[in-house]
Amino acid sequence: MLRNKYRAFEIRDDQVSQTLVDGNLCSIAEFIRHCSEGSIITLHTMEGEPFLIGLSKMFVFCGDKAFLDRQLILPAQHGWGKRMKRIYVQNGIVFFYGNPAGYLGDGKAVIDCMFQKEELVSFVKELGFLEHVFREGVYDRLSEGGGVKETAETSIGEGRRLRIYQLGQDSPIMMRFISLAERKKRGYDRPRREEYVRVYEGEIENYSLEEVWEKYGRRVPEGFQGHALSISDVIEFADGENSRFFYIEPSGYEEIRF
Repeated sequence: MLRNKYRAFEIRDDQVSQTLVDGNLCSIAEFIRHCSEGSIITLHTMEGEPFLIGLSKMFVFCGDKAFLDRQLILPAQHGWGKRMKRIYVQNGIVFFYGNPAGYLGDGKAVIDCMFQKEELVSFVKELGFLEHVFREGVYDRLSEGGGVKETAETSIGEGRRLRIYQLGQDSPIMMRFISLAERKKRGYDRPRREEYVRVYEGEIENYSLEEVWEKYGRRVPEGFQGHALSISDVIEFADGENSRFFYIEPSGYEEIRF
């Protein structure tokens, strides 16, 4: 059911224009008609919830599917429905150079770990999906014909999750890149969650600190929001509600409360 009013945004060339539109087909269609080809179009409720998200006038999300399917999808002769060649979204699935790289759902983008590309991350952020996670096996399930719902349901609860935390920019310089013993010597308490920023989250096959170091300690993959692993970073292995945290020491790891 349509609301009385929506906040409408057009994003083009790093410029954002905003207006209010009435919650009816004519007003929404009129707003979209005046948007430039290639711009990002979003409609939000007055409370800030996304209702409609489109790119180049191809709509990839609508809070009211019946409204999208029956009223807003116009014939091809109107010039709507063009898709990006390199990255595009179809039925909630994100395609990267023709490969089903991930899917959109529950307000976030879920991307297969093999597609940790800054270009792809930027694309989903521009669509309004600011939260993204990398997960093993997404590409395989989508390639086998699984839709968004089936792929998401298969992933629930089965993944072993990896999270990496690094000290935030506001943390004291003297706290960074030191051992736990040196940290205590300098008068700091045990590592606290509020001192850190989560720079990565994804699924892994094995709980192996050595494998994590091998993958993230030598170089930073695209999509990784911090620096390569170093002393004072914290690694989290999570399985459902249970988590274990490991502080990276100069010569190994020490399990900590976090």
